[in-house]
Amino acid sequence: MKQFMIALSLVGFFSPPCLAFADDASKCQVKEMVDYSKAELEAADKALNEQYKKTRETLEKNWDPEYSNMPEQSAVEVLLKAQRAWIAYRDAECRLRAKRFDGGTAYSEIFAGCIGDLTVKRTQDLCYTEDDFANGG
Repeated sequence: MKQFMIALSLVGFFSPPCLAFADDASKCQVKEMVDYSKAELEAADKALNEQYKKTRETLEKNWDPEYSNMPEQSAVEVLLKAQRAWIAYRDAECRLRAKRFDGGTAYSEIFAGCIGDLTVKRTQDLCYTEDDFANGG
């Protein structure tokens, strides 16, 4: 059942990274895959990096310190801290998920699947953040 639920939630990874959009949240939907090959992990990482860059550019363009509760810290600085924290979380979480397979052949597959899954989800989160800032949200 768990594998079925995972497969059900994994719908179409190779959509283009989220583009700036108005009210169509479906453009932030990204696909996931259960088994990630090296090429798929590289594609997920590339999509994340592209979305991070777009989000950063949108924050640079649209953040106004006059309306901030933390004017001494820009939105881009907060994004950078959040991204660094997310990377630490991703790595620790995936080690934990794969830990019960430590020493076995499934470890690297479980670890890579987790990295891919969390990378795709982070790309989607960054897309939503970009949209919030682009549309004054």
